[in-house]
Amino acid sequence: MKVVQIVLAAGRSQRMGSPKPLLELGGSTLLELAWTAAAGAGVPASIVVLGDRADSIRAAHEARRLPPLPVRWVINPDPRSEQLRSLQVALEDLGDDAADAFFMHPVDHPLALADDYRRLLEAFEREPHSGAPPSDVFILSHGRRRGHPILCRNSLRAQLLALGPEASARDVIETSRICYVETSNPGVREDLDTPEAYRRAAARFP
Repeated sequence: MKVVQIVLAAGRSQRMGSPKPLLELGGSTLLELAWTAAAGAGVPASIVVLGDRADSIRAAHEARRLPPLPVRWVINPDPRSEQLRSLQVALEDLGDDAADAFFMHPVDHPLALADDYRRLLEAFEREPHSGAPPSDVFILSHGRRRGHPILCRNSLRAQLLALGPEASARDVIETSRICYVETSNPGVREDLDTPEAYRRAAARFP
C-alpha cells in the first residue's frame, strides 16, 4: 500500500503565541513527534504544509537531527486561510495517483504514537477482505471521542479539492463511510491549541 503523512502546520499560532511546530515535548518538537509516530508505523514519506514563519520553521528543523522519514515541504501562501486550504495544497502537491491513502495530522495533535498509526493502517488493510463496503475514512477513537491523525482513502482527494473556501474537510468526511478505530492512547484527543494545554502536556511528558 502506498501511503503518505500530511502534517498541517501552516497556522499563525495566535493563541499559542509562538509557532506550534517549534514547541518541544521531551526534547522533540511537535513536528518531530508527528514524524516519529508515522515512521514507527512504516509510513514512507511526509508532506509538511507550512505558512506563517515557514522559513524559520524549516531552517530550525533542518539544523536539527535528520527526520526519520523523507519530508517534502510545501507552502500555503495564505496562512490566514482555513485548515482546509492547507490540506488542499498538500493534496495538489501529492498528485492523483501518488498514494492509496493519506494521513491528515494537525501539528497541534502531537501525542499520537506509532501504534495509533499502525492501528489505522491495519484497519485499512483488513477491509478488502471483510466483505462489507469499504470505508473511506478511518478515525481514531478513545472513550467514544475522535482523535488524530485520521486516514483517508485517496478516492476522497477529488472531493476535498473541490471544496470552496467556506467549506471544511468535515463536509466530505461526515458524508463518507467511516470506520472508527479504538486506541488506548488518550493523547490522540489532545489539541495543544493554547499555552495552558501545552503546559499540561509538557508536565506529563517523559
